[in-house]
Amino acid sequence: MFRDYTSSKDIHITGMIAKVVDIKPCKKEDFDFIKDKVLLIFPKEDFFSNDEQQSLQELFPDAKVEYIKNGHFGTVLEYEKYIGLMKEFI
Repeated sequence: MFRDYTSSKDIHITGMIAKVVDIKPCKKEDFDFIKDKVLLIFPKEDFFSNDEQQSLQELFPDAKVEYIKNGHFGTVLEYEKYIGLMKEFI
C-alpha cells in the first residue's frame, strides 16, 4: 500500500487536508438546485454514526436513500447492487 507513497503525494495530501479549514459550512439552501437529484447510499453498519447520516439527509431532504450491507467495503463486495442503485436512480 505504501510502496507508491512518494513525498510529493504526501505533500499533496497534506495540502488538501490543510485546505479543509477554509471550507465554509454548508447549509441546506446551498443545495436547493439539486434537491431531487441526490441519491444517498449508506452502509447499514458504518463508522459514521446515525446522527451523521441524519445530518446529511437533512441537507438533502428530498434525496432518495438506500442502504448497502458491509460498510464502505460494500461498494466493492456489493458492487452489482451499488451500481444497480445508481443506474436505477439515473
